[in-house]
Amino acid sequence: MNVLTLPRTVLGAEYAVLRLPLTVVETKVVGRYLPSESPLRLSFEKAIGTLDLTVGRALGDADLTRRGGTLTRRAAILDQAVALEKKAEARKEQADSSLQQAKRAADRKRSDAQHRAQSDAKDIHDKQQTERRLAEEKAQAEARARVEAADREAAARIAQEEHKAQAQVSSIDARTQARTAKPKSELKEAAALRSEAAQGRKTAERLGDLADVEKASRKSG
Repeated sequence: MNVLTLPRTVLGAEYAVLRLPLTVVETKVVGRYLPSESPLRLSFEKAIGTLDLTVGRALGDADLTRRGGTLTRRAAILDQAVALEKKAEARKEQADSSLQQAKRAADRKRSDAQHRAQSDAKDIHDKQQTERRLAEEKAQAEARARVEAADREAAARIAQEEHKAQAQVSSIDARTQARTAKPKSELKEAAALRSEAAQGRKTAERLGDLADVEKASRKSG
């Protein structure tokens, strides 16, 4: 017998009997132990609602159709809400991940900038130290050059003064020799004359003695 020929009340009663186990499961298990937004509960309620809606339309049962539509819409709305929440959570996680990546990138950039700044500061310090050392070495070299030049100039002046002094001494010695040469010559001549006079005196004395001897001899003869 075709089910469509059966009275709708009979079919409605039979559907109620067939749906009773599902009603018990819905009331005692799903509604009590599963959260209202549980994917398993939503799937179950969507299936039950679709079944009620289909049977209600077939039987022309407005209450069953309305109940099935309400249950189906509720399950669909909650399912969409859960999907949106999951999507929002996924986007939040992605945003958090992007934020963490951005923070890490910013930290790396800040660290790199600090390292570059420290490196640049060290390079500038080293450059300044090198320039200072070079300037000090240049100043010391220039000071040594000035000292050496002053020493050479002083040595040249001392040598010049010594040469002048030596020339003056030589001139004085020459003039002294020139001035003392004549007196020395005269002294030599005087000494020679004194020696010659002494010899003459001795000769005269001998001659006088001889004359006295002859005179005495003539008197005795």
